[in-house]
Amino acid sequence: MLVRDPREISDHLVSALVDFCRRAERPTTPGEARIALARLGSDRDREVLRLASMEPPARPLSPHAFVDWVQGMPPEQAAALENAGAYQAIAREAALRAIDLQVELDRAAKTEKAVRTAPRRPRRTRPSSIDPIVRRRPRPEAGAEASAERPTTADETAEGVPARPGRRPAKPTFGRFVSGTPVRRPAEELENPSGEAILRELLAETHGNPTLLLERLNALWEGPFDRKRLEKLLERHGLAQARRTAERERLRALFRRHRGFDRPVARAWQVSIPELRRLVDQYGLSTEVAELARRAREEILAEPRLDTRLDLLFREADRLRALRAYRELRDQLRADLLARVENAPVETQAETPEALLEIVRREAEIDRATWRRAVDAFGLLGAAARRLGVPFSPSREDDDRPRRFGRPRSWRDRTGRSR
Repeated sequence: MLVRDPREISDHLVSALVDFCRRAERPTTPGEARIALARLGSDRDREVLRLASMEPPARPLSPHAFVDWVQGMPPEQAAALENAGAYQAIAREAALRAIDLQVELDRAAKTEKAVRTAPRRPRRTRPSSIDPIVRRRPRPEAGAEASAERPTTADETAEGVPARPGRRPAKPTFGRFVSGTPVRRPAEELENPSGEAILRELLAETHGNPTLLLERLNALWEGPFDRKRLEKLLERHGLAQARRTAERERLRALFRRHRGFDRPVARAWQVSIPELRRLVDQYGLSTEVAELARRAREEILAEPRLDTRLDLLFREADRLRALRAYRELRDQLRADLLARVENAPVETQAETPEALLEIVRREAEIDRATWRRAVDAFGLLGAAARRLGVPFSPSREDDDRPRRFGRPRSWRDRTGRSR
């Protein structure tokens, strides 16, 4: 019934048949599909893949019904036999035959392994009574010449001149393993007419950044190059305006990426904040940068999620201060959190301020680390104690006064013990 070992069938064929049976309204397992395909020889694999990729001509079709279709049975007849349950007995018989076939093949493999000849043992030999002959190299005489003391290497001739100039054994003078001063190209190469193409390529790589341009020029060409010499060189080839245009477009792209925040732009452009503001005024980008900052500020203040606003306040305080949204966002969050504490339902399980704050945290779906910083920053522990009407002595960590947000501090009572 089975013509080959089911374990030899490729997974590609099995997955194709499983997908076909799913589309034929008869889902199956990879094991059942593998046993059914074992009824076909390996020469029918191409036909199996072709028929499995087609739409089912009849429904339902099990793996064994598909095999009968491959062997020539009409698909409607195979679907009728499947509806009658005729393939259940065939599937059980094929499964039993697959088990017997695997047992037979494993037994034959063990027998073949046992029949193999054992490795030949080395033959024992008697120890020889004859002492080995030891030959020692004679020592050089004291009056020998200096040339005889140093043998001629393979890379040297008889006269002592290296056969391969520029190379010595175990001491390379060039290549990746030699560190030294790099050889710079002559600066006249940039001043020639051919230097225009080189400078254009450097402008494309550095986006017109003068700092990067000077670093590249001083590293590859004989210098030194400074800002004045760079401007003269660009004016000579008519590329000064191209550099300014590239610098302006790159600055505009950086400001759009960072939504008007100047600190990362200055860091990426390797300039100070006053120098960056001078460039913004020079290239007429002040209005556009201010509009980007205004839109970013409005989006931050209009953020509806409480956890997102807390994360912005604690993680991007510098950006908020630059956008002049820090104070307003902090006041909004303070009012929102205090209102949530005041409106929180007081149940029997909320007997302590910590339990009440935990109820508020779960309702707001805020993670514990962010909530801990919010409690410490806005003095929510005191608000929760007043809400429950329990006595509470505010310490330095738990008072209601606004403070600058730094790293989260632990909750401690007045005795210094952790709560």
